[in-house]
This record gives sequence, C-alpha cells and structure tokens, in this order.
Amino acid sequence: MLLIWIEVLIIIGHVGSSPFGPVYPITAAVFRNRYSGVEWNETLDRFKNVGGDTIIFRAPALEVRTKSSLDNDPDYASCGSSFGESSCYDTATKDLTGKGLNVTAVVTYSNDENYGTSILSCPEYDKRLNSATNKLYHRIVLPLLPVSGNCSFPKGSKVIVLLSVFSGGDPHEVLLKSAASRNFSVLLGLPAKPQKTSISVLNLIPAYLAWTERVLEDHKTRYSPSIYKTILGYYSRDEILLSEIELPLIQFYKLIASSVHGFGKKILISANIDLSRLTQNKTVADHVQGFSKLSARKSANIDFIAVHEGRGYGRGGLYWPTQVNQPINASDPKLMHILQRRHLMISPNVTFGEVFTGSVQELFQSIRNYRNHNKNTSDLWLLLEAEEDLIDDVCLPVDTKASGNSDPIDRTSKSRIDRSLSATGAAVQKVMAFAYDPEFTCTTKSQTAPLVEEISTDSGRPIISNCSFHSSANKSVVVIGYNLEGETQGFQVDWPDRDGKQHQDHVNGYYFELDYGEQHGLIPSLEYTQLYDPYDVISLADHGYVKVQAIGSYHGCSFVFDYRQNRLSDNDT
Repeated sequence: MLLIWIEVLIIIGHVGSSPFGPVYPITAAVFRNRYSGVEWNETLDRFKNVGGDTIIFRAPALEVRTKSSLDNDPDYASCGSSFGESSCYDTATKDLTGKGLNVTAVVTYSNDENYGTSILSCPEYDKRLNSATNKLYHRIVLPLLPVSGNCSFPKGSKVIVLLSVFSGGDPHEVLLKSAASRNFSVLLGLPAKPQKTSISVLNLIPAYLAWTERVLEDHKTRYSPSIYKTILGYYSRDEILLSEIELPLIQFYKLIASSVHGFGKKILISANIDLSRLTQNKTVADHVQGFSKLSARKSANIDFIAVHEGRGYGRGGLYWPTQVNQPINASDPKLMHILQRRHLMISPNVTFGEVFTGSVQELFQSIRNYRNHNKNTSDLWLLLEAEEDLIDDVCLPVDTKASGNSDPIDRTSKSRIDRSLSATGAAVQKVMAFAYDPEFTCTTKSQTAPLVEEISTDSGRPIISNCSFHSSANKSVVVIGYNLEGETQGFQVDWPDRDGKQHQDHVNGYYFELDYGEQHGLIPSLEYTQLYDPYDVISLADHGYVKVQAIGSYHGCSFVFDYRQNRLSDNDT
C-alpha cells in the first residue's frame, strides 16, 4: 500500500491524474466496425490517450428468415446461383431434403467475418462457395435438437440451415492486429440469440450453441497465437433485466460460459436496471439478488457483468441520501426531461424518492458489499450510458449495423459522465461505455467538440465517488475518488454543529492512499484521501448530514449520520 503524507506529496507535486491506473476511469467501450488499419490505429491511439485499453464488439443475432425475406435481401440475392439454384432458400431446402434431412428453419448471420475452413465441420452438408458478385457464402447445417456430435444426423432429422455472407474486408482481423501492437485487449461479439420469431427461441438454442462453438473454434484456428492472445474474451449482447433473473436464463448463460471457458477466454454480459416506481417497481435488493444468481461460480459462472447505470433512459437516478425528498428538477433537469418524455403525466415537482425505489449509488454499493462478502464472484463493471434518451440535439451519424449505437438520440456531456462516476466509481472493477460510436466522436449544435476531446482536455478534474467519516471513533471525513491527491487540492465541507447550524469550511487532505483502487480490487486510479477536520468533536452534531465537494469538481458527495443510537450511515467506510 502506497501511503503518502502531505509533506511527501508536496515534493512529488500534482500532475493532474493518479500515478496509478488510467488517465480517466472509462477504459472500455463498444465500437462500430472499421475496415482499415489506418482507421483502427487512429481510433485506438485516440482512445488510449484518455485511458482506453479494451475494445468491445457487439455481434448480430441469428435471424430467422422466410423465403420472401431472403429472396429480396440484396446480400443474399446471388446466394442461390452460388449453390446451383435461383433462390438461396430453395437451395437450402432442396439439397438437404435430398439428403434425408428435414429443414425446419433457415437463419442468417452476417458479421463480416472471413471464416476459415474449420467453420465447415460437417463436409457432407456444409458448403462454401463464391458468387459471381465476389461474395463468399457459407451454408452451415445445425441441429434442432441436441445430438452427439454436430454432424450426427439420422434420416429425418430436423435441422436449421445457417447462411452467412462475406463481402471482403474483415474489421475484426484488422482490429486485432492493431490492438496487439498497442497492448489493447479485445472482447469480440458472441452471436446473439434469435429475437422473437414464429419458432420458439428455446427450440433454436441447440442450433445457436452449435454455431457459437463453431465461431469460437474458427477464431482459435484462424488467428495466430500472438493475435489470439489479444482476444480477452467474448461479449454476449443479449440485454437482460438484472432484477428478473430466472432459472432458464441462468442455464443458458451457464452453457455459453462453459463454451467460452473451454477456449480459455472470458465472458462479458450486460444487464439493464430499472429502479423506477413508474415501471418495474423493483428494489435495490431485487437487483442484487439477480447479480448473485448470475455471478456465482456454481451458477451461471459469468466472468464480467456490466450493469447499466439507467441514468440515460430514466431507469435510475443519481442522488445522495440527502436528496431523496428533493424535486428531481432542482438538481437533475436532464433526467426530469427524460422522465417527462417517457411518462407524459408525471408531475414537474416529483421527488427522487417518489420516482425511484433506491439510488444508483445504493445499488452499486450494495453489489460491491455482496461481492466483498462472497468471494469468487463475477467482476462488476459499470456500463456507462454515453447518451440521453432525448432528441433535442441528436448525435449523428448513427451506426446502421448496430455494432455501435443505431438510435439517433442526444449524447451526454463530460459533466454528466463525472456525475455517473461519482455515484458508481468506488464500487466497480471497470467502466465500459456504450457506445464510442457515435457518442464519443460526433458533434452537435450545442456540443461543438467530440466527447473524447472533452474528456482528454478535462481528464484531471477531481471526482468524489464516496464520502464518509473514517469510523464511529474517528470522525475525520474520508473521500474516495479520482484526482484527489494534489497538495493544493481543496475541499468544501458542509457540516452541522450541535446548535443545528450548518457550516461551510475549506480544508485540504493530509493523508493519501494513491493505490487504494489497486489494493481493493477496484479501478487502479481510485484514491483515498483523509481530510483535516474543520470542526472539533465537541462542536460536531450527533446527527445530520455532511456534504463534501472537491474544489474544481462538477459534483459533490453527501452522507447522513446519526450517533444518537451509535448508528452511522450506510456509506461509512
């Protein structure tokens, strides 16, 4: 543990960011596809400049196709001629029916991947052909029911036919080379489950799992060992609600986690929250229970769970205990605007407590507490929403292939991101943003600089992510956050005396743990600072609230305390 007293820190000086960890806490993001090395190199260098070290892809879902939808799809218009028929759909059914198989459904999967020959693991049924338009097609036969070996198809077996198309240019191959040279980790997209179809999604799971296994094997076989090492793991983009985790979902994730782990890789999933009384009316405890079901090694065995903050879509509120009964519009008018767009009849003076069952800060701290008491669980990531569910100042262009964000909505600001980190930054192992494209790169009428530029020029601004008394026996104020170690960094402390009067005093820190995050398994740049006391124990009230704001920060931190029954607030360290 690196302990620094003020005298030593004065000699070192303040350089605007922690000597440990990233420049800014956002180190991972979802990116759209790029098809040239030059473009990837420029993008990775720019992201690395603000602390980035992890690239995440979203893969598409398997899509069940009708004959008409496939025949009219320009990507598959020449597929039939490749296989000797006028229609790709007709080819799939006619050829395999002739081999004694019963084609139950035709699905497509289009992820711009240049698969190797290992993807054709059933040569009697699988085909790979070039079309007259220089497109490369694969026809893969997958089981509708679990079989012993992917190619064991007795006569009359019900099968799924999967078609993929490659038009030339694999963004994943190009990225991995660039990432390997820059010491980035990559989480490739895991194929997503089919969406609502006329066929039960559950009936498609054996085919889905068989296809996923083939994709994983292709990557291991096709990429060189040095490139394959850059793949940290895979991201399953199937969005779930953390408060509603049932057994079938746990069993599904256990199966895909087992497949990914079989190749020595990690698996990342993401989960939505909804703490709104206006919709799900789920509690913090409901969400923690969901996290526990997914994270237990004997359960789903997920490595990383990225939990949405909910702020961008009105599903979560960023507020401290002192703000529960305050109108939302008084401190977060942007959130109020989002809520009014989603709930037309909502009162303009509604409070945080009337809308939310608990705060985002409570949720993430509760999950951290669960992890502290239950070892060998999933890492907790924050999935930071870099957008606002508004259309006042939209961020364009959207990513039509949805590898990034495909919705034309407003992007957020650096100040709003700092606020999210204030609520969650002391509880998580990593922060990933959705999405780098276009939210980090676009400009709008009111935001003339890209978000990545705003972060770059403002990355040294202090952020407090937790505040409390040191303990019931030591009532010095402790703050945990980012960029707090400067010898001239001041703090405004608002505290109550025994006569019921609030005081505002300016103090500095005198004791620092610069590697607090590293020592506690959190973001390495997270720091711990103990402040000089602005009061003596005799004058401090036995109950009330304390508000702390780092000078120069966008947002403060508050906690309540009550020693009348020797009780302290939940955010006591």
